[in-house]
Amino acid sequence: MKCDKGTYQDKQGAFECKKCAEGQTTVSTGSPLARDCIQRCPAGYQRDSTGTRCLPCPIGTFKTADLPLCVTCPRGLSTLSVGAKNSSLCSIKMCLPGTFLNITTLECEQCEFGLYSSEYNGRICKACPVNTTTYQKGSNSITQCESTDQCRAKTHRCHWLAACFDLPDAENKRRYFCKCRPGYIGNGFHCADACDNFCMNGGSCVKIGNGDARCLCTKEFKGIRCNTQVPSGVISGI
Repeated sequence: MKCDKGTYQDKQGAFECKKCAEGQTTVSTGSPLARDCIQRCPAGYQRDSTGTRCLPCPIGTFKTADLPLCVTCPRGLSTLSVGAKNSSLCSIKMCLPGTFLNITTLECEQCEFGLYSSEYNGRICKACPVNTTTYQKGSNSITQCESTDQCRAKTHRCHWLAACFDLPDAENKRRYFCKCRPGYIGNGFHCADACDNFCMNGGSCVKIGNGDARCLCTKEFKGIRCNTQVPSGVISGI
């Protein structure tokens, strides 16, 4: 049977393991030599994976002098810094993704526009990549960083018959301009054929060079939309 951590056995066939000296331990179980006993890490520190160095307990954990490893704080709590020596230092709220700890107020605050935090217990919010931003506070993933050029990224809402023109963002809001293509009319978010229901009273619609609609009226009507009746005996035009 292997000797536990903190003990060793240097004699074959012995029935009991020997304890390391006060304040010492072993890196692993089954130590065969007294020299395997090394100084125990002080409170707030634990051995690294190689067992050669004492490293401070990460944020959100603590270790008293008698514990072999750092222990996670109770649910929802964290430590202000690394190297916590006891559970009483688990007095800070654990901040959720999308928030960070304000070390002045010790309160969790939302990441601002253009920033995000994907970690629990985060201390800072990260900036979005160049030419991208977030359009809401409290973003918790880099995937919420959108291109600031909605036209190029094809995240705009322009109609498929409209052209998109990017504008500089303002007040953390998306800004772009939609314009219906030549031959079509509307606000850019909805476009319709310029000839649809344009000519009246049997007139025929044609489009001129710039796409504007024009009406070819019957001889009985005239006007831009053939909406005016021609007096009897008068020949109409376009």
